[in-house]
Amino acid sequence: MELSRRQLLGAGFGLVGASLVDLRKDAAPTFSLLQTAHGARITSGRTVTARYARRVRRGSLLVAVVSRLSKKPLAPTVGQVSDDRGNHWRQAVEFFTGGHYGVDIWYCESAGGGNRPNVTGRCLDYPVDPGTDGMRMSLFEYSGAHGFELCDQIGQAEVRGTTVAATTNFGLAAPDELAISAIVGDMSSATVPAGWNLRLADTTQGCYVADTLGSDSSTAGTPFSGVWTGLSGGRAGAAVVATFVPRGVSSRSRRLVQSCYTDSAILPAGKGHRKWTSQAYPVNPKPGNTLVAFMNGSIYHPSIDCGSVIAVSDSAGGRWHRVGQSGPDDHTGINISCWICESAAGGPTSVTATFSNASQQLACLLLEFENLPRNLKVKSVSRRTFGGDLPHLTTATPLAAGDIAFAFRTDVFILPQGPGSPAWKQVISDTTGANALMMLDTPAGEVAASWSGSVVENGLDILLVALTGDGPNQRRSV
Repeated sequence: MELSRRQLLGAGFGLVGASLVDLRKDAAPTFSLLQTAHGARITSGRTVTARYARRVRRGSLLVAVVSRLSKKPLAPTVGQVSDDRGNHWRQAVEFFTGGHYGVDIWYCESAGGGNRPNVTGRCLDYPVDPGTDGMRMSLFEYSGAHGFELCDQIGQAEVRGTTVAATTNFGLAAPDELAISAIVGDMSSATVPAGWNLRLADTTQGCYVADTLGSDSSTAGTPFSGVWTGLSGGRAGAAVVATFVPRGVSSRSRRLVQSCYTDSAILPAGKGHRKWTSQAYPVNPKPGNTLVAFMNGSIYHPSIDCGSVIAVSDSAGGRWHRVGQSGPDDHTGINISCWICESAAGGPTSVTATFSNASQQLACLLLEFENLPRNLKVKSVSRRTFGGDLPHLTTATPLAAGDIAFAFRTDVFILPQGPGSPAWKQVISDTTGANALMMLDTPAGEVAASWSGSVVENGLDILLVALTGDGPNQRRSV
């Protein structure tokens, strides 16, 4: 239920790379909440839906919060959000605990407008039986945001008592950003952070959502924290926060258009496939855009080489080439590889991987980018294939300003995670073992990828790929 319609006065800033420039100090943009909607709670299956109550405006910021419980050890990970209006959705932040609680924030940066979108979230195919005991989607529509790459900072925290602080990993890029926080757990009540607005209080599931519309408590350059109190009976749960700048990069800038992630069920030992077809892009890629796929197969047997992805093709006829792989790893049974299609063919696009060994499981992250430079070439590949810690990984050679870097990490299980430095932006997170970062406009010199958090079980693979191009879009235009 919508409890207020306060307005947030932003700071009139525009985002350029990782920095901000003052565009018009005398014309501060305004966030406002236009509507909320809540879907039905589900108790089985892998998909959850909700529909907006009214038509959405063109250009609105759409936000989806998905909360879930599980009767099994792992709450299912949401790998994809889409709607029936063709809007592009991305994950802002995700976290779930070993205590069966999970919560995500997904967003669409600039809605196409039109009729009431029906929004669907889909969980991964692993675990085979997620034992979904309660999963629900809540939707929000905000006006006042302009541009792309709007999500600034994220944070995750585990509920262990009657108070939890949802704090961003790094300082905010601008003052007075829109912050949204969600918690889910075993508490019977919750008090929102001081000055925040309660947007959802689902006491049956123990899920609460709040935002900062009307608050001016955030400050550029410092981390932002929302402290939830009064978590009656709280002993376990998950908390997340995401902040959004009112003005992002222009449509001509380098930007991530859409992302989705999936993994398959694990086949029994001794069985596997040499070929596997991934999920399709939720929205058909735009012809000429750059497509990136992080893929890996897994073999859960310590004496069998996990092999490699040796070929990738897509259903639309795009041409793919591999730009790096972490390497076969008998300890984890995983070999991450990064593949690129420099010019999407357009149309429905799913990706088929061919493995050197029959793989028991496929994992695939699909990304679509706009305005990346042409003629992309590999500048550096760095990798780490086993270890029980979370080391940083540095490019093998110095990069030029304006290069592009991607980093992907997978392991057995990790608790709170996120980019280890503010230069990186998180693309996707799966607490059971995957996290991807991007840097679309690198500084000159060495670049290091690192993650916050800690590995719960031994087994770690990291791939860092840096690319350079000589096409007309190598630098941002604003």
